[in-house]
Amino acid sequence: NLTWDLNPVSLRLNSNYRNTQGRNGVGYTGIFTESRTGLNQSETFTSNFKFSHVLHKNSFYEVILNYFGDFYVDMDPVFKHNITMYGDKLENEKYGTILLRDGVNLTALSAYGFSIIRSPVPFNAYRKQRTNSLGAKTNLVYQSGSHHELKVGAEFNSFTIRRYSIAPRTIAASINANPEGDYYRIYARVDNYGYDVFGNKTEQGLEKPRKPIFGGLYIQDKMEYSDLVINAGLRFDYFDIDGHVFKDPTNIIFDKFDRVDQSSLEKVKPFGQLSPRLGFSFPVTDQTIFHAQYGKFVQQTRLRDVYQGYNVVADNVKGGFAISEPVGFGLKPERTTQYEIGFKQSIGDIFAFNITGFYKDIKDQIQIRTIYAVEGANHEAYYAWVNGDFSTTKGVEFKLDLRRTNRLAASIDYTYSDAQGTGSNPSTGFRMIWQSPTATPFFPQQIAPLDFNQTHRGAVNIDFRYGNNDGPSIFGQQILQNLGANLLFSFNSGYNYTKWSGYGIARIPLEPLNTSTTPWTFQLDGRIDKTFGFGGFKTNIYLWVINVLNTKNVVGVFNNTGDAYDNGYLTDPAEGITIVEGYRRFGEYHAQTYMDLYKALNYNASFFGTPRQIRLGVRLNY
Repeated sequence: NLTWDLNPVSLRLNSNYRNTQGRNGVGYTGIFTESRTGLNQSETFTSNFKFSHVLHKNSFYEVILNYFGDFYVDMDPVFKHNITMYGDKLENEKYGTILLRDGVNLTALSAYGFSIIRSPVPFNAYRKQRTNSLGAKTNLVYQSGSHHELKVGAEFNSFTIRRYSIAPRTIAASINANPEGDYYRIYARVDNYGYDVFGNKTEQGLEKPRKPIFGGLYIQDKMEYSDLVINAGLRFDYFDIDGHVFKDPTNIIFDKFDRVDQSSLEKVKPFGQLSPRLGFSFPVTDQTIFHAQYGKFVQQTRLRDVYQGYNVVADNVKGGFAISEPVGFGLKPERTTQYEIGFKQSIGDIFAFNITGFYKDIKDQIQIRTIYAVEGANHEAYYAWVNGDFSTTKGVEFKLDLRRTNRLAASIDYTYSDAQGTGSNPSTGFRMIWQSPTATPFFPQQIAPLDFNQTHRGAVNIDFRYGNNDGPSIFGQQILQNLGANLLFSFNSGYNYTKWSGYGIARIPLEPLNTSTTPWTFQLDGRIDKTFGFGGFKTNIYLWVINVLNTKNVVGVFNNTGDAYDNGYLTDPAEGITIVEGYRRFGEYHAQTYMDLYKALNYNASFFGTPRQIRLGVRLNY
């Protein structure tokens, strides 16, 4: 970080470089393959330059330039960047490894039916991505008299994104299926743009890098009067994702190599939107203030949702594969409309009460859909992201504050909210919701509570603190000055989920979507701290205990049972009971061992909240 103060101009340069290398983990089935677990490397460089110029006591402007560069690779620690070696039987034999597809059974069954791989195998993935961006932003602030503060600004960001991803062992199978060496078919499953099928940089055709551009303009006026404050603004957003859309998604054309024919694609048109924002507040009485806000917002979908190499796109479409994370073509950004209204009331000299109602509506969210092919098309139905889901969140917030009185301050917060929509995430409908295979497919959309819906949230905070030169004196020393204690009690209702029967993908819902809820959670946190002064330094020593009572809060459950400990498999007559009884024939010890192993391997620690943590720390301030 470098700063120059050249009044009335100031300059600031900030740069950061990071280089990391690590190894991926393995599950219990791969404990013997740790020597070949994935090697990952990454390199990131960011830089930001800010130029500020004070024109007058009532105006200034700033210009900000930024650069971002990031590269990561995930690969086998032995073969590394030579992807043709991953699926080469002879190369594997040199390193004492055997390909899974070589007809040798590498799976060892334990005494209780849990499969593990008993010999090291190459890491079956090679992924790399390089992202570079250049951006600029400028802001002008002008204070006009005592009533208006005007802000005007613009921003621009340009990206270059390259990606290459393949499961190298699929290359071996493709070579066997294409002895003539048709490399487009051999590398049909490669997900590449900015790199050709061999992993080399390219700028050509459908394999060229993606270069999206994002821009924005805004103007805002803050008007302040003795009895009224208004914030009024207008923003224009511009998105050019540098993507394609199929001219006819129900009849995609392929070339002689089974790749997507460029003639069946057209460029996605840039998207622009004007978004007004308005907020105001005014006193109703000398102790009551009314406030309200309204705004429209727009957010570009994840670029991962609109970018995918056309080799793997063609293979997915022609193969009709059930892809839970497909790609979308011509996806529009999400659009949000948000309202807020409330008032703040003072009660005497020490209490303040605030109540705020809110409403947020989000449209054009991403959902997964089956795209049906027209009769005579050279492909079957396939999955794709489309715009279509929507959600609505509404609720009310209450807050009561006790201003510090006799060293004591406190607050009570409570929020009631209701989040409803047609999908909690883009893949909500994957293999779970029926869609009619008609000429005009009909998809029944039903509003239901969302997965992250939490109806009740609240907290009580109590803080007792001695100030500077405060507290009883012992031997002329105020040993309790700057000593404080804090207690935070939080409570939350559960999240929504759907009970079902069956395991794996064979699931049958037993109730309407997200009818059930997980249990309420309660947590008490405590903190004691004291601040000492040493010269120009202030040293704060604290003891912070999270979850003082070590409450075991359940934040997730198995959908089959609604229980955080048991998914019901071992007591299901059609599933675990048969297996358990089979082991019981050899003795109760074997049956119990199987059950203990099953529970241990399927126990889900993420179903529980934070256990008790005790943190002792020191904070220095200068």
